[in-house]
This record gives sequence, structure tokens and C-alpha cells, in this order.
Amino acid sequence: MINPFLNPIFSLKALKYYLIDIERLWRISPEKLKRFQDKKIRQIVKYAYTVPLYHKKYKELNIHPDDIKGIDDLRKLPTVSKEDVRKAFPEGVIPRNANQNQLWKIQSSGSTGKPVSFYRDTFGLFQDLIFGIRGQRVVNINWRKDRLTSFGPHDSPGRYDHAIKHAILDNAKFLSSSIKSYQHLSYSYDDFNEKFEKINKFRPDYILGPPTEIQALASLKKKGYGKDIKPKVIVTSGGMLEKNVRSYIEDAFDCRVVDMYSSVEMSLAAFECEEGNYHVFSDFLYLEILDENGEPVSSGEPGHVSLTRFYGKGTPFVRYTGLDDILTPLYETCPCGRQTQLLKSIDGRRVHQIISPDGKYITPVVFTRGIDKAMQSLKTDKISQYQVVQKKSDEIDLLIVINEEKKNDPPSIDKLISEIKKEYNKIFGKTFQFDVKVVKKVIGGDKPNKTPPIVVSMLNNNEKYS
Repeated sequence: MINPFLNPIFSLKALKYYLIDIERLWRISPEKLKRFQDKKIRQIVKYAYTVPLYHKKYKELNIHPDDIKGIDDLRKLPTVSKEDVRKAFPEGVIPRNANQNQLWKIQSSGSTGKPVSFYRDTFGLFQDLIFGIRGQRVVNINWRKDRLTSFGPHDSPGRYDHAIKHAILDNAKFLSSSIKSYQHLSYSYDDFNEKFEKINKFRPDYILGPPTEIQALASLKKKGYGKDIKPKVIVTSGGMLEKNVRSYIEDAFDCRVVDMYSSVEMSLAAFECEEGNYHVFSDFLYLEILDENGEPVSSGEPGHVSLTRFYGKGTPFVRYTGLDDILTPLYETCPCGRQTQLLKSIDGRRVHQIISPDGKYITPVVFTRGIDKAMQSLKTDKISQYQVVQKKSDEIDLLIVINEEKKNDPPSIDKLISEIKKEYNKIFGKTFQFDVKVVKKVIGGDKPNKTPPIVVSMLNNNEKYS
């Protein structure tokens, strides 16, 4: 793709977002925010109506975009599940006249055990980056001066970080100063001590990563390594931050830990304030917290999240329930004074730690890769959910749930299992013995108010599966 910043219209819009819109949420009154949201809802629903997946759902219910005047009408619309997006991908998740070659194909990391693919447009990715800078400002980090270390996926096609890098960072010369002060470490099965030494040499002011990854850093710090790692703040994202893990990290690094809520479908969505509540970036997305019947839960009661994103010209997300997270809303004003949609807690995406037989920490996200690659290699999506279970120190069970509607489609189950084992052996060699098991449900899959963990260690866990 050509450099989008060579287009003066794109560049002017980008400049406006950076200079004006990045601070909008702190300047706007609740009344103006409501009007802004109503306008954005009308726009995104009108756009979604041009996308086959949404058009079909809306036509079946005899709903037209003109029927939706704002946020209060959102519940007139049907929800859209992760399985809906999977079945409609690729042609059905973007407008019929859209050029796929001008969009970025993104695949979720599979942190819930249910990966999904969709499309993003270049300007939408730039907006994501701007809201990321907003998140940095919340914790008093200046992207032009401070040194940042983050953990993320490999720079490979289909990954969100790859799209951001090649769509925006490689083309935005005015961001070059921040790139020089940015250290990215990928999720990989490497010696974690080597990563830790790289961070020690870089001396970041700010570290961003999943709670499990940061906890592993903290364990090395407590052992006396990393004398020069003295961050001003540590930000966790991409997993549930347990209270004991937070305390462990804060004690190890002697700095504040701030949790943020994000996913590749919505980018950075909410941040934790000094009061311990989560503030949603209400000017670019809206979160509904629903019970099992699709009704809004009461304040302080946990429920399933439904996402509506206000921007982007790739795959729209309007009442999208595929995040598979459990959130607890607060319908009140936070003592910190910020007037946004408020969350009490984020209770989804629990991840256990896995330690190799020789005592090395292994990033949980690495364990999602083998199944993803096997499905891509065989061009199948017949696995509807999966889970990684450490049965013994050197034995890993890979639990897969087969989509009943596609169980007789090629490839055969035996071929799929063989491919999965091959991919995991590529990653880990002889470190573990892998056993692929077809199950009806994963561990925790029968608990409606809890998202099943993608990685489970049975070494200190007596749960069973079948």
C-alpha cells in the first residue's frame, strides 16, 4: 500500500485527531458526550447496513438505519456473535463494494480460545494509535520523551501489531522520535532471562504487557536481576489482573501498576483510575453489560460485554458479543471526577502460568499459536474453542471443541490432530509431550458468569474435563 500520509486529506484528518480529538473526552460535558454518541451511533449503523452480515440481520427484523436515533435505540438491534463474524468472513464482514486490498486483515490473538478474523482500514488504525497515546497521558507518560517497553505478538501478517507498524509507523516520519524510544518484545518461546537483560539495557520508563508476562519479570526482579529496570509505571493489559499479582509486581518494581482494558477488536477501551474504577473511552465506543437474557445488568452486577465501536471503515462492530469477557458496570460518578461510562471490574480472560520442566517461564500466548497455525495450514475453522492444560510438568493436553455443523467437513479429525501436534512440536521441540483431545466443553465452559481460561495449570488444580 502507498504511504497514506502523502494524501493531504488523510494527513489533515490525522493532525486533527492528534491535536484536538485526543483530549476530547476530558473537555466534553456529559450532555455533549451523549449528543456526540448519538451522532456516531447513527453513522456506524448506517455503515453497518451496507455490510452483508449486518444487512441480513437487520432486514430479518425489519430494521432500517433511520429507526436508530441514538444510544437509547441501540437495543433495537440484534447482537452479533464471534461465530457470526467467522461464518461471514471474508466477503460478508465488509461492504460489497469494499476493496480488500486496501484493508488490513487482522486475526485476534486467541486469548479466549476462540480466534476470529476481520478487516481494519488504515485511518482506523491511526485512530487506535491516538487513543493509545491518550492512555499513556493518563499515566503521565510522554511518548516523545519517555522510553517504552511493550510485549506483543510477532511482527507477522494478520497480527494487529504488524498492521499498526506497516500501515502507520513505517509511514509516519513525525513519529520517528518515539520509535527510537520504543522497545517491542514479542511473545515467543525464548529464554526469558535474555528478554529481561534486553529490558535492563533499555531502561524503560514505562512497561506494558499482559499480567502473566509482567509477573514473570517481577519474579526475576525479586531474585536480584535487572538492577537498572526502574519504571515510573507499569501498565497491564490483555488479561485479568488478580489482586495478589498486582501486589507482587508493585512490590518487585516499587512503582504503581495501572490496568487497562483492550482487545484487537476495539484497541484500548478503558483505563483504571486512582480510585480503582475503569473509565471507558466513551467517545469512540460504547459497552453494554448484559445478563444471560440479553438484558442490562444492575450497577455492581457482572455481565457479558457487548461492544459497539463508533469508527472504522473495515469490519464494523455493532453490539458485538464476541469479546467473551465478563465486566461489572457502575452506574454512578467516579470520585476521581472523570465523567465517562464506568466499570467496577474486568473479570474475563483468566490465564494461568505455565513453567517448563527445567523451570523456565513460558508466555501463555505462545500456547495459542500451534492451533491457530494448524487451522490456517489446513484452511479450516472447524475448531470452535480450545484450551491448553498443563497436566504434568512435561505433559500438555490440548483440548479442542469441534463445531457440530462442520464436524464432517474436511479435514478429518485425525488429520487436524496430527497437524496440531506437528505445529506444537515445531515450537517446543521435546520440552513437552502434547496430547490433543476432542472434548464437549473446556474447563470452566459450564460457568456462564466466568470466561473459561485459555491456559490452565493442573499442577495445583483439581478441576476435571471430559
